[in-house]
Amino acid sequence: MRSADQIARELAADQHGVVARRQLRERGATRGAIRNLSGPHGRWVPLSDEVLRLDGTADSPDQRTAIGVLDAGPGAALSYSTAGNWWGLRGCALEPTLVARTSSSRRGSSLATIQRVRFLPADWTTTHRGVTVVRPEMLALQLFSTSRFERAERLVERLWSLRTFSGASLARFLFGVPLRGVRGSASLRRYFDVRGVDYRPPDSGLESRFQQITSDAGIEFRRQVDTGDDEHWIGRVDFVHVELPLVAEIQSETYHSSLVDQLSDEARLAALRAAGFTVVEITDTLVWTRPGKVVEKVREGLELCRRTR
Repeated sequence: MRSADQIARELAADQHGVVARRQLRERGATRGAIRNLSGPHGRWVPLSDEVLRLDGTADSPDQRTAIGVLDAGPGAALSYSTAGNWWGLRGCALEPTLVARTSSSRRGSSLATIQRVRFLPADWTTTHRGVTVVRPEMLALQLFSTSRFERAERLVERLWSLRTFSGASLARFLFGVPLRGVRGSASLRRYFDVRGVDYRPPDSGLESRFQQITSDAGIEFRRQVDTGDDEHWIGRVDFVHVELPLVAEIQSETYHSSLVDQLSDEARLAALRAAGFTVVEITDTLVWTRPGKVVEKVREGLELCRRTR
C-alpha cells in the first residue's frame, strides 16, 4: 500500500510540485497521514488549508498558477485571460491567477482571484500542462464576455490558428450547451456565423514552415484545398500534393492530447481515405523540431500513393 508521501509525490510530479489535500484523501490517504506530511519529519510545506508544496521545488509562475487552481477547490478551472496565456495566447497575462467556479461552493482563496460564474460544465474543462483549465471553446466565450468585440475576435482567431479547437468543436459548444442569456454568447455566435464550421484561420507560421520543409525536399503541395464535390463535399484540408492524391494534415499535439476531440477528425479523415486519398498526419512538434522526420513521413505517404495506384 502506497504511503501518503508516495501518493503526493506522484501527483505533484505532474502538477508543478504541488498537491491538494482532497486529492490525497480521494486516493485513500488518511487525514492523519496527510497532517504528517507537513509535520516535523515531513517534506511538504502547507501553503493554505488545502494546498501543499514539496519542499525544495522552485517557485515559478506555472507553480503559482497550479497552486491557485488547487486552492480554489473542486470544480474550479483556470479561466479568462489567465487561461488564454496557459493555452499560448500572447497578450494575455498569466498573473494574477483567474479561476472560475460556480456558486455551489463559497470557498474563497488568497492564492487566486475567483470569478463566480453561472455554469461551468465539466465537459468543457480539461487538464492541460498539469492544471485544470477551461477548454478553448469555453475560453472563447469568456473572452467575448470580458473584452470588446474587436479584441476578443483577434484573440479567438489566434486561438483557432493555434489549432487548440476546430470549427466542429466550437459548433458543438455553441449548439450543445445552453448558452441563452449567457454573457458573451451573442458575440461568440456572431463571430462563428461569419466563419462557419469549415473555416480555417490564417496559419500561425506552422503551415508556412511545413511548406518550406517539403519544398526544400523537392516535394510540392497546394495549401488549403477543398476536397469532394458539390454533392459529396468532404471538407477543406491543409495540403494536397500537386500530382498524387496525398493529403497532409498538420495537427496540434495540444489539441489531440488534451481536448479529446478526435471523433470529428477521425470521421473526416476516414471520408478522405474512402475517397481515395492517402492521409499523412504531421504534428506541430515535428514541424518545428524534426524537419527530417516530416520529410520521411511525407515520402512514406507518397510511396503508399504510388503503390495503391
